[in-house]
Amino acid sequence: MPVELALAHPHLSGGGFDLPVVEPIFSRYVASHGLSERLHFAPGDFFADNLPRADVLVMGLILHDWDLPTKRMLIGKAHAALRRCELSVLGTSLIGTSGKVRRGRRAAHAQALPSAAPRSIDLQC
Repeated sequence: MPVELALAHPHLSGGGFDLPVVEPIFSRYVASHGLSERLHFAPGDFFADNLPRADVLVMGLILHDWDLPTKRMLIGKAHAALRRCELSVLGTSLIGTSGKVRRGRRAAHAQALPSAAPRSIDLQC
């Protein structure tokens, strides 16, 4: 997602945060789009490490995998990493044309639609 955002918005810089083993894949992909000067990789484990400081954080296809206490912990880490005390959370489900939630490689072709039961978590500054 960082590459797509950087290509669409030339004034943005940013990066990706993931396990260290992902770095070579991230770096090759970023370089293949000529974005190595604007996009950087931060290695880490979101369970063990703090998230990198940022103005905006995007968690793509992460929160759906975990129970509510884990989701709260991850959102709390995201909140702590933001440079300003603001946080917006948008919950989506990948739903195919059959109406079933899509998983795996074909999920990329599904439509992203708002969750039927949106939840919000209030965080105080």
